[in-house]
Amino acid sequence: VPPSGSPRPQIDLPVAGTNGAAVAVAPDGPITLAYRTKGGKTYGVDVVSAPPGGGFGAATTLDSGTAGLDSPDVAAGPGGAVAVTYRRIVSGYRARVAVRAAGAAAFDAPQTVSGDGLSVIRTEVAFDADGTVVAAWANTTAAQYALRPAAATAFGAPVTLADGASALSLVPTPQGGTAAAWAGNGTVKAAVQAPGAGFGAPSAIATYTSPIVADPAIAVSPAGVASVAYADPGDGAIHVADVGGASTVVGFGAPEQANSAAIATSADRTIVAWRDASGGTSVATRSDTATPGSPGDKPAAPKGPVSSVTLTAS
Repeated sequence: VPPSGSPRPQIDLPVAGTNGAAVAVAPDGPITLAYRTKGGKTYGVDVVSAPPGGGFGAATTLDSGTAGLDSPDVAAGPGGAVAVTYRRIVSGYRARVAVRAAGAAAFDAPQTVSGDGLSVIRTEVAFDADGTVVAAWANTTAAQYALRPAAATAFGAPVTLADGASALSLVPTPQGGTAAAWAGNGTVKAAVQAPGAGFGAPSAIATYTSPIVADPAIAVSPAGVASVAYADPGDGAIHVADVGGASTVVGFGAPEQANSAAIATSADRTIVAWRDASGGTSVATRSDTATPGSPGDKPAAPKGPVSSVTLTAS
């Protein structure tokens, strides 16, 4: 859906038997999809791109074989750069990343970035505005990340964000860096990264008592307010917490169940969507006012109350 425009026609993938697709839209409009394939006992991770308003071209296979491959994520960066991360079984699941550098015609060979011997549960990837690739993953004992500067051909050594993480969210920020939120051991935390630099100190967002792991999502507004949305896996309450600010309950999902919330921000509002207790999709919107600053600055009070609406039910 282009800005202020109508949705473009649906585009079918060029191959059958795909699942686990992730999508990224480049700053100049091209769409890139990464997805998992399975044929017989062979697994693959493919990537395919389409120009604005056009159809997909031929798929490129980044990895394949009889070892398990799954959970792809894709990011589009400046100058046509693309990065794809996924899990591959190598004595347990490892996070791998394949990068097509800006101006390059082909992807580099995938690199395994999680090197601590622990099985990765989730892996995600994003670009800084300067072209740095940020890969982050959770492996139950820690949330970790690795950086590949724009001019480099490989990722650096893994860096630990925090101990105890089984779920993780990574997004680019309007300020040119990235932001991450993760959960594990009954806590939800978040941290922000400036372009080309390491992540700052984690901020505690919440605690919960359920043995079910929360699955937080994070977004950063143009004013620099980092907001985390998560479902309390105990009572099902859907929270939105501003880093350095207040936390608000915007609705409820089913209690004692794993649930995820999606969050997005713009210059004047924050929108959160989640699966409610009836199985439908609910959305809450908040009109925001914030003092410009770096991500993580304490936000000003919202203009008004949060409004919520159920979109669909099943």
